[in-house]
Amino acid sequence: MTTHDPSRQDLVPLGDAEEVETLRARLETLLPAAVEDLKDLVRIPSIAFDGYDRDPVRRSAEAVAALLRGAGMAEVSIESVEGGSPAVIGRTPAAEGRPTVLLYAHHDVQPTGDPEDWTSPPFEPVERDGRLYGAARPTTRPE
Repeated sequence: MTTHDPSRQDLVPLGDAEEVETLRARLETLLPAAVEDLKDLVRIPSIAFDGYDRDPVRRSAEAVAALLRGAGMAEVSIESVEGGSPAVIGRTPAAEGRPTVLLYAHHDVQPTGDPEDWTSPPFEPVERDGRLYGAARPTTRPE
């Protein structure tokens, strides 16, 4: 089974249905722990904004770095520039002939604003209708 144009030599086939099902089953076993890791990150009030304590932003970077190391990332570092937020960089070289993948996400957040605008505390993750809410993202925005 493939999901690409055979004329595109740079794309890799997914494998047969059994391999895909094995991968899907493995991901299902890993998902609960990944959600718990995400909840732990949401609980860190890593507000990267003038006037807020910068220590939680550093703690957030350290937590992300620990997750990357725990996932087997070959190289993990926390880099900073004066006045900026720490960036977590993880590298694992691609196998010979394989593409390199770049993933980007930020671990710092904006100020929460008025607590009355929230339907739940911003740094306490809440699951509703199969979705996870938290980390300075109000579910209803003020006009």
